[in-house]
Amino acid sequence: MECLPRREDSAHGTRGRGRRSSPRGRAGPAVRRALAVAAVVCVLVCLSILPVQGSSLLQNLVQWSDANFSFLSREPDGTEAVLRSPDYQQVEKTVSELTDRPVLPTWYPPGSSVVQVERHTVENGYYCVVVFSLNGEEFTLCVGIYDTVEDLPTRQYEKNKGPVEEYYANHISHYIMGNMERNTAVWRNGPTECSLHGFLSPDTLKRMIDSIYE
Repeated sequence: MECLPRREDSAHGTRGRGRRSSPRGRAGPAVRRALAVAAVVCVLVCLSILPVQGSSLLQNLVQWSDANFSFLSREPDGTEAVLRSPDYQQVEKTVSELTDRPVLPTWYPPGSSVVQVERHTVENGYYCVVVFSLNGEEFTLCVGIYDTVEDLPTRQYEKNKGPVEEYYANHISHYIMGNMERNTAVWRNGPTECSLHGFLSPDTLKRMIDSIYE
């Protein structure tokens, strides 16, 4: 026969007995205390990874010391770095004085920077070579601007075996070819002849070519 606990409803039956707290009632404060401790630990861990003198995970955005706080200036990169280069700006100025045709790219791969500019005085024209740095390698942009189409020299470009890809942009033929592990793009626009050489993929060369006419 199953035995059930007897319920004492009378005041006499409940007198003198302490009220028992339910397990749920005791668990509430314990859980809150555990969460509070975890939050404190999290804050301490986050603070512990911040180096001294304010160098933090946002060190590319801000800096501070005991006495000063400032936002860091963002270093130009890629296209911005190239277009800001005084040497490149001089090339732009010279090119604009010699021709009104689109000649120079307006987009460069991220990480590009101008290393040097070589200018050469040639008969009936102007010729320069812009040397860029990208990911530890160099690539070049060669620009030749002449008085007339007849003054254009006959240049030869080394290439790997196989066909040359003809890429059209602005109704102009641009020829892309491999040269050992590098790639080359060559084109003419009126009395100008330009070329790009280096460790640049065909897609990157096409993006640079497209930017000339944008």
